[in-house]
Amino acid sequence: MSSHPANFALAGLCLVTAACASPAPQGQENTMSQDPPLPSVSAKRGNIPKVPAVRVGDVRFEQARLSRKEAGDGQRLGYLAAYRGDTDELLWRVRVYAIQYVPHLEADVQDVFFTAMRLSPDGRQILIDNELGKHFAVDIDGEHAVHALP
Repeated sequence: MSSHPANFALAGLCLVTAACASPAPQGQENTMSQDPPLPSVSAKRGNIPKVPAVRVGDVRFEQARLSRKEAGDGQRLGYLAAYRGDTDELLWRVRVYAIQYVPHLEADVQDVFFTAMRLSPDGRQILIDNELGKHFAVDIDGEHAVHALP
């Protein structure tokens, strides 16, 4: 091999290329040729509020969670249901509030749960608070009308 400067440059380039392409020593990771790891992203919902049922006589009131089949418009929460005693016999169900879902985002992270539920002082309504800080009253007799409260 001659001592021409181009030959030294070529030899140096070969050594650098070989060093970069060679496997890392045992027990070490070769990170030069790998992409950096991607951050872990999870769209999991935080804690779901646990709101106990309200009982009036032989009727149990609780937040209903509709099945995908029952939720024709996609809204599975925001409903109050009345059941007979400790059974699953549904007496009636009413939508308390609408949830505006953003398309192409997971619905479960957009769901809005009840945060509190109690009987009104006069015993004629179920008072409901939700995660958005909104308040509602549902008449438990007659038409089961829903009233938004301030």
